[in-house]
This record gives sequence, C-alpha cells and structure tokens, in this order.
Amino acid sequence: MQKKSVSLFPLVNNYLFFQLFFYFSGIFIFILFLTFFLSSLDDRKLIPLVENDITFLNNEITKLKHRYDFDEVFEKDLSIHTPSGLELVLVDQQTNIVSGMEQSNIRPLLSFLYQTEDNGVPMARSFDDLRINGPFLVGTEHRTYKAYFLYQIRAQKEWLNNLYDNPIQIIIFLIILVLPTIFILSWIITRPLKNLRITANAVARGSLIIDPKIESRGIKEFREVGRSLNYMIRSLQTSNNHQQQLLSDISHELKTPLARLQLATAILKKKNGETKETERIENEIQKMNSMVLDLLSLSRLELNQHISRKLFQAEDIWKNILEDTRFEIEQYGLKLFIEDQIKDKELYTLNGNVNLLSRALENIIRNALKYAKSIIKVQVSIIQEQEQEQEQDLLFIVVDDDGEGVPDHELEHIFRPFYRVDEARARQTGGTGLGLTIVANAVQQHQGKVKAIKSELGGLRVEIRLPLWME
Repeated sequence: MQKKSVSLFPLVNNYLFFQLFFYFSGIFIFILFLTFFLSSLDDRKLIPLVENDITFLNNEITKLKHRYDFDEVFEKDLSIHTPSGLELVLVDQQTNIVSGMEQSNIRPLLSFLYQTEDNGVPMARSFDDLRINGPFLVGTEHRTYKAYFLYQIRAQKEWLNNLYDNPIQIIIFLIILVLPTIFILSWIITRPLKNLRITANAVARGSLIIDPKIESRGIKEFREVGRSLNYMIRSLQTSNNHQQQLLSDISHELKTPLARLQLATAILKKKNGETKETERIENEIQKMNSMVLDLLSLSRLELNQHISRKLFQAEDIWKNILEDTRFEIEQYGLKLFIEDQIKDKELYTLNGNVNLLSRALENIIRNALKYAKSIIKVQVSIIQEQEQEQEQDLLFIVVDDDGEGVPDHELEHIFRPFYRVDEARARQTGGTGLGLTIVANAVQQHQGKVKAIKSELGGLRVEIRLPLWME
C-alpha cells in the first residue's frame, strides 16, 4: 500500500492559513536576511580578511624583508611601500610604538589597533577613504613587529553612513522596501473576496444570478464560501419558482368562481331586472375581483423583481410616468408641478426592476390624485445620508398633495395591506387598500425607505429614498 505524500505547494495554494503563514514567514525571513546583508555591506565594519588576501599580503611582507631592514626602518621612522603601492606601518609588539606613518592616518590606525588588539587573525576595516589591513606578525633578530597595510579607497557615501549609523532609518528603509511585496501578496490572497462581495451585494439587492467564478477561483476556503453562496441562490430560485407556480394556481382557482358569480348575477339581472340587491352583489364581486388582482399583482411583482433586475438610469423611473399622468391629472382640473433638481442624470443608476419602481411612483401619484384639491407636486433630487458610518448617495423622490391629509397617528399605518384611514372616503374613492402596500414593498425590495408625513401644502407627503448603484 502506497503512502500519499503531502506536497507543500498544494497546501499553500489551497488553504488560507498556509498562505498567510508561508507568505508572511517568508517576508519575515527576507527582512532578517536583508538586515544582515545590509549590515555586511558597511565598509566601516571590522571583518576578517579572506585567505587569499592574507596570502597576498604575507608575500608582500616577504618581498619587503628582502629589500629593507625592518629594525632600521623602525628606528629611523621611515615610510615604505610595497611594489603594489600599499603603505606598510610597523608597530612594536611590546611598546605599541608606531613607526613610519603619516600624521593624518594616526587616529584611524590607533582606533584599528584598539579594535584588533585581541584578534588572532588579520582583520580589515575602512575609515572614510582609508583602508587598513592587519595585524601581521613580523619577526627580526631584535624585535617582533605588528605590520599593518594602509591604502586609499573611494569613500563610502555619506547617506550610507547615516543609514548604517541609525537603526530606525534601516527599519524604515526595509519597511518601504517590503511594502510593495506585502501589498501584492495581500491583493493576490484577497482578490477572490471581491467577486464574493459583488455576488453577495447583488443577492442582498434581490438579484438571484449564479456566478460560477466564485466557485473556481481563489483558495479553498473562498471556493467553499462561493459554492455555499451559489447553493443558497439556487435554493432561493427554486423557492421563487414554486411560489410563482402556486400563485398561478391560486389565480386560476380564484378567478373561476368569480367569473361564475358574475355570470350568475348577469342572468339574475336579465330575469328579474335591475335591483338594489343585484347592484350590491355586482359591486362586491367587482371589488373582490380587484382585490384578488391586486393581491396577485403584489405577489407577482415581489417574485419577478428577483428575475428581471438590471442597471438602469434613475430618470427611467419617472420619465414616462409623469408625462402619462399629467394629462389625466389635468382632466380632473388639477395642476401637476414637477421639480427636477438632478443634473447629469446619466451619472446616476440603480440596480433593480424599473417597472416595479415606476408602478410604485404611479400608485403614489394616483393616490394623491384621489384626494388632492388643486395641486400635486413631484420633486426628484440626489441627497447624501449617513449609512453605516459612510456617506451614501440616495435618489430622493417626494410627492405632495393639498388634500385633507392623514391624521398624524395613522401616518405609519397607511402602508399596511387593506388599511384605510376613512372607510366612508374609501367607498367614495374606490380602491382595495393595496396601492401604498405595493409602494412600500417595491421600495423595500430595492433596499430603500418610504415615509409618509404631513405636507406643507396641507395634505399628504410621501418620501422615497433609494440607494444608488455601487459595485
């Protein structure tokens, strides 16, 4: 039986935990490496000489011993140079007296002597434009010397000196260096979240569209969330389909007996003539038929808005409705005032069912038409309101009338199904009490808010706030 081997890279590619651990551990190790690497680049740092340099400098000493008497050089404080141009300085091992050296180089050499006092191997260090190598032990008949080689180099840049001398600057430099890497890695890891967010926002707005990308892209945890989200969308689609089928069946079952009642009433009128009783029956049948149609329409709109959602310009909601209702309003001897405060209308879009929102606006205007005395006023504008600690742009629609209005204590109830402020007035104006319910339902399905308050014109004011589309 073969054992399955666990490969590191599939784990890193498929699991968020391993990606975070692998990438950020790698960044940490990379920073440590850079720290040691940068510090090793400092020419002023004391470092051991490599074997090749030691061999070369020992050979240089051998050549000089053949040409010079080191005791005489030391006694006369002479300055000597190797054939390759290196300056040789002798220091008495017992007294630490320095011989044959330029005055300007004494201070760096003394510092180097102090630092290498206990070192058993030759070292090297730079002092601005001066490089010192040593010590090398050189013996004669009378003394033992420490030999040091000095030569000029190109001085290290001043900004590098400041950087190496200031650890905080090194840390800041490393942070600036790795920030782009961290940003790119974070973007790679979290990129699939954007598709998840877009799909989740679309579902929240009522758009039940499956996105296959969220099941196939990203690490395993994100793909599993994507599969769960798509499964939820499929379940909602199935539920909506079942409800639509149920509505279709209910519609058929309710309309059939109503049609029979209408037929029976017509036969009764034909036999007995027009009576108060048959007229009352006919009115009640008509009212019931309207109520059934409104109920089915409300439920159908509630379901269909999930299916037929798309991006549309804000003005599509009222553009045709206002022109159609203006003629009807004027036929009743009323005046319609339209106040459009939106500039650059093409910049403002919504995602949803434009027909549903248009019908909601039409219901509000028709409700105002029933009760207005002389004026109906419609205002549209873009406003900003605080929403979850962020400023959000909203489409703001207001419909005012100068009718009798609604008592303050009943304003919050008028959007309830079948609610009527005045039963007697309802009989005069007709209606089933579902018009404003359809309005509230349509607005809520688009994550908006609807409110009724007393109008400055004396009647009723209905305000609608709808969030504009943002990805």
